[in-house]
Parts: sequence; structure tokens; C-alpha cells
Amino acid sequence: MANIRSTPDTNGIITQTVAASQAITVYGTATGEILSNGATWYRVSDQNSAPQYIYSALVKTTKTVIVNPGSDNSGKVIKVNLTTQHIYAYNNGTIVYDALISSGQPNLLTPTGNFTIISKLHPATFYSPWPQGSPYYYAPLHINYALGFQGTLLFLHDAYWRGNDFGPGTNVPHTVAGKTMTGSHGCVEMSTADAAWFYNWAAIGTPLIIAY
Repeated sequence: MANIRSTPDTNGIITQTVAASQAITVYGTATGEILSNGATWYRVSDQNSAPQYIYSALVKTTKTVIVNPGSDNSGKVIKVNLTTQHIYAYNNGTIVYDALISSGQPNLLTPTGNFTIISKLHPATFYSPWPQGSPYYYAPLHINYALGFQGTLLFLHDAYWRGNDFGPGTNVPHTVAGKTMTGSHGCVEMSTADAAWFYNWAAIGTPLIIAY
């Protein structure tokens, strides 16, 4: 038997228990609590349902299929390539806009998988979920444009404080004008102009695909 939980960690509420022989569909992956086989959890609910996760080591896969929204090339789809640090807007299979991004830093990786834009905020204030004293803490932060895709923590948003520091290599520690910089806390960051474009273009419900 294996537990399916509301969040990708053992503190998550057990929403159901499945038998060892029961087949399940994987809709995406998430980085969660590190257990015996790393930090990968599978999302086993679609983007129109409440999130449900199972630890990856509990799933025996003969072939893992990540359901791909927008695979029929219809409608609007946002795709993020974490390898090239790039974001793309597709409309009916055609790229209509693209921009450089900076994704999660090494210890706070941006999750891969299929998501949906679930909120639009303009403007917004982000508050650190980490307490003061944590290396990840940050003071309340003004954001101009934000598209939420996972709960209340992960967004596509502007990062004006980065200047032009976007693209390959910006998601790992590096130095810019004598200042140490690294990637985000898991969000997908871009310039204010690019974030404004995506904010105005994407409606709630727009599919989002994040992959390497």
C-alpha cells in the first residue's frame, strides 16, 4: 500500500491509499521532501483538481507519461525551458513571444511538469515563507506582475532587481558588477517588460509546461 498526499512531503494530508498493483497516471513532477530516493514526487491529479502527490520511489514505472496540455497545438500554451533559461508563448502551435528567464537556485529548483495559470496579481507583495535567520529569507518584496502556477508560492513574475541578469547561468551563484547573484526561490523570473507581456497575454487556465 502507498499513501497519496496533499503536498509533496510526509506532513501532507493523506488523501487516499492505493494498492501496490493499482495503476496511476502521472501528470507532473515536483521537488519535495527528501526521502530514501531523492526529492522527486509525482503529481497524480490533473490541473483541474486539488494537488495530490505520491513519492516517486513508491511508483514502479514501465513507461512514465507526462500528460502534455496543448499537445494538439490548439490555443495558448506557455513553455519554460530550464536548460536554456527561456520562456515561450505559443498560440495554436506558433511561438508568438519569447524571453530570457532565471529559474530556481540549486537548492530551490523550479519544479518540472505540467501546470496551469491559477492566479494573476498586479501588483503584489511577496512575503518570505522562510523565517528570519534562514539563508532563504527575504524582506517583503514588491512585484509588478505575477502569474501563479502552484499554490501561493510559485509564480512567473518580474524581477526588476536583477537588471539584465537573465538567461543561462543566472540560476546558479555568479558575480555581476561585484555582487553575488543566484537563481530564484523556485519561481520563474524575467524582466518587468516581459512579465507585463505574459500577464496581459495569458488568462487564468492557460497551460504551463516546465521542462529541461
